Amino acid sequence: MIGLPIAVAAIATLVLYSWLQGLGARRAADRGQRAIDRYRTREGKLPSSLDELVPNDLPSYELRLNLYKLLQFDCLVCWPNGNYPDAMYGGAAERIGDWAYVHE
Repeated sequence: MIGLPIAVAAIATLVLYSWLQGLGARRAADRGQRAIDRYRTREGKLPSSLDELVPNDLPSYELRLNLYKLLQFDCLVCWPNGNYPDAMYGGAAERIGDWAYVHE
């Protein structure tokens, strides 16, 4: 009997996590689209890179690729200034070219 409530709680947690992740992605996409629209209105053309949007239309940006494996949550991160700390997001940061590989 104890296994069923735990399984239901685990499934509910995964569903909630997926929903929140989707909500965050939609908000980020909306912010990005508004920044592009402001740039196009001001300049009369689309930006050729994200750097053209910073800092007038976006305060900053971060590109992140989440590398989920089972219970491991590593990620690749790219910041425009490339000034990465030794540790970030709860793990050690290893510089790989312009990117940082963050080990959980």
